This record gives sequence, structure tokens and C-alpha cells, in this order.
Amino acid sequence: MSGRIPIKFKLDAEGLSTDTFGWPQLREFVDVLTESIESMEGGPLVKDVLPIAVKSGSVELRTLVPPESRAALYRFRRGPTRSWLRRERTGVQPIYDYLGKRSATLAIGQRAVKPVVVPEPNKAAWEIVERGLLVGKVRLVGGEKPRVHIKPTGARSIKCEATQAVAGKLATCLYKTVELPVRRFIDVRTGAVFRCQILGEGRELPHRSIQEIQAELARLMEPVPDDFLEDDLMQERWG
Repeated sequence: MSGRIPIKFKLDAEGLSTDTFGWPQLREFVDVLTESIESMEGGPLVKDVLPIAVKSGSVELRTLVPPESRAALYRFRRGPTRSWLRRERTGVQPIYDYLGKRSATLAIGQRAVKPVVVPEPNKAAWEIVERGLLVGKVRLVGGEKPRVHIKPTGARSIKCEATQAVAGKLATCLYKTVELPVRRFIDVRTGAVFRCQILGEGRELPHRSIQEIQAELARLMEPVPDDFLEDDLMQERWG
């Protein structure tokens, strides 16, 4: 365990005692807690969570984690923000549900424990922001506060915010396919994008005919030879 640091957890709940919180209840809590922590970006693989004391109304536990995981544990304690990843927000929800059903609180710390912030069960608590690329056809551009409608393949059009300069550039790309850097505001529960901001001009993608797409699909669907060897393919591709 050399190089690891001790972390303490404290669960407080009315009616908690050695009679009501035995090994089955302890295991349930530890499983939910560790899975939630491990879902955090940089979160440690938590093992050997040991009970220190079970008192009237509380249970204290201890584990050891790598020092580099302190940032993830700090973010876990501070609660979700829009900068969280989708898997982080959905990954920690089980511990929030566990605490909510029992009207319980959780605290965490290296020396002195501090309360874990549990978000209110409202829409804002499920909102995250992601940066990425949006690929689709420009369907509409206009408005005093420019709005650009982008239609990704197989999905509904997304109404995006843009500056006048970017909107003017995209107005020349109507019904053409573009790739744009964007900031998406997402409801994690549904995956719906409820706001989208275009961050730059992006680029127009070359037009591909139906015949070109069909030819590529046909090539991808060609049967694999019986003597196909993956190692040979890798050797051919990478040398």
C-alpha cells in the first residue's frame, strides 16, 4: 500500500445502528459508493473499504487511494457542474438515490471529513456542457441574433447560436454539409441538446454522390476470405 493515502467516509442516517446496518447493508452501501467514485474522470479503483466504527446514527469507513486521485474525489465531494462528463453525471446518480431514499448524508475527507454536495432533483442538476464537432447540412440561417439550423444525418435539425460573422459565412453554405466546432448544452437524462453554440466557421465537407456512398458500403460488405489473418492485415497496414 506504499504511496497511497487514507480516505475516510462517514454515512449519517436516522436509525442507523449495529442492529440495522449489518454486513448486507454495508456491502450495498460500499458497492454503490465505490461504483460512483470510480465513474469520475481520474477516479480511483476503490478496494478494501473497511468499517472503522458503527455508532448510533452513523458509520465510518476507511480506504486507501493513489494520491493522483484526490482531484477526482474533490470533484465528487463538490457535486456535479456543467463541466462534468456524461458518464460522471450518470455514474454518481446511484449514490444520490441511495442517500435520498434514506434521508442520509455522506461526508468524505483525508483527515477531517466534509459533506458531499447532493444536487437538488431539478432539471439544472442534469445539465452538462460538451465541446465537440457538429456535422450536418446547413438548412437555415437568419435572425437579428443569428440562428443557424444544422441537420445531422438521421437526426432532427439543431438550432445553433452564432456570431454575425459566422452566420454570414454559413449563409453561403446553404444545403451543403459542414463540420463546425460547437458547445452543446445537454440534458443527461434524455441526451437532448437544448442549446448549441457555434464556436467558429468550421469547414465545408466535400460532396459525396449516392454512387460513391453505395460503392463504399459495397466494399465494406465484401465477405472476408477464409484464409484471412488479422496479423497479416496489420503487417500490411503498418509494416
